Amino acid sequence: MSDNWFAYRVWTFHADMNGDGHLSITDVWLWMKWLYFMPGDAAIAIFGPTSIGHFFELSHASFGGAGSGIFSFFMWPVILILIRNVFRFFLSPFRRHRVADKKARDV
Repeated sequence: MSDNWFAYRVWTFHADMNGDGHLSITDVWLWMKWLYFMPGDAAIAIFGPTSIGHFFELSHASFGGAGSGIFSFFMWPVILILIRNVFRFFLSPFRRHRVADKKARDV
């Protein structure tokens, strides 16, 4: 149970994902897969060595698999909404000033 499951997936981005020494269209496809499966693979790495992981029969082979893909499918909308809301929160003071300036110019 003390096994470090985070060591079984590449978490850092590499332009040459397939390691052939050339940048090609295959690498672009692997970039998309790397990013898409990240939420599901993170959940597997976190819950894999726990009793939850044993219940769902997670193994090191689960990275990038169907369970990871399904989890990622449902998590990406949540992640994108959170990113949008964070940007709205930090940009809202600037947006209010812009709207107030436009109303002042229109009058």
